[in-house]
Amino acid sequence: MIPECITRAHIAEAIQRIMRDGFPPQRRGRGYCLVADGNHLPPKYTISLAHQVAMGEWLHPGQFSGGQESNGFLRRRGFKVAGCACGGGVLNDAVAPEPVPPARGKQKTLSSHQGERCPACKERVAELLKRVYGTCMRNHGFGWPAALAPYAATAIGSVLRDVARMLEAHRGYGVSTFVRRELLAPSDYWVPNPGFIVEFDESQHFTSLRRLALSVYEDMVPLGFSARRWIELCEHHDARDNHPLYRDEQRAWYDTLRDLVPSIRGLQPTVRLYASDRVWCSLDPDRREDRKRFPVIPSSE
Repeated sequence: MIPECITRAHIAEAIQRIMRDGFPPQRRGRGYCLVADGNHLPPKYTISLAHQVAMGEWLHPGQFSGGQESNGFLRRRGFKVAGCACGGGVLNDAVAPEPVPPARGKQKTLSSHQGERCPACKERVAELLKRVYGTCMRNHGFGWPAALAPYAATAIGSVLRDVARMLEAHRGYGVSTFVRRELLAPSDYWVPNPGFIVEFDESQHFTSLRRLALSVYEDMVPLGFSARRWIELCEHHDARDNHPLYRDEQRAWYDTLRDLVPSIRGLQPTVRLYASDRVWCSLDPDRREDRKRFPVIPSSE
């Protein structure tokens, strides 16, 4: 059964993503197409992606049916579905190719994309970073303190105090409550040369607390990502995680530290990637065109 939480706006966003990134050949439509601005898209795949937009989780195709169920769901939300045998000709039939190993046989074949928590996407990001910069380490720890006090006398001390006050005021949880570890957890990726960390943000990071924190320093500290876009994503997702009750405060605080601490450690600004921006595992590190689509690559490459 298709969850009713999927709205017309979620489907429209899914359509835009498919128009941008394409879709796997194995997810072509069978007998029907969703018609949008003259382009044909596969109905079931669009619904699966729309659920990810709405809830942050991929809706597995085995959980609902094509044909009458999918078509009726889309039509009730104002979309046109027509009988068609093309399978979904997005952008003049230019669909996303199924990833295959390069000629040298160094990469693994990807069976299917698994949504924003796709392990292959995270591995492919590491491969791209290594291909471009020579070295990339995953889950690298720096031994940075997680509490507020150790930064009091640093250049970011006043900004962190402002963030802490805002987070504390929101629901009454103090820093001593939501900071539950001595050291900040390892970063997703570490690129030693030229020296920056990369964080791979899934939908649970885009909360109202994260929006409040970013609003404090979006124009005050150099960042390796668009703070304004991250704030808009927070407003769009408005994710919530109450396990434990202070989890959103905790996550916003730790993300703030990863944004700001590099500036006092002689590192370049933190780069953040949005997990749902593209099908990362479809990118090939050995293809120049794909490397150009990878946002941390210098424009001079």
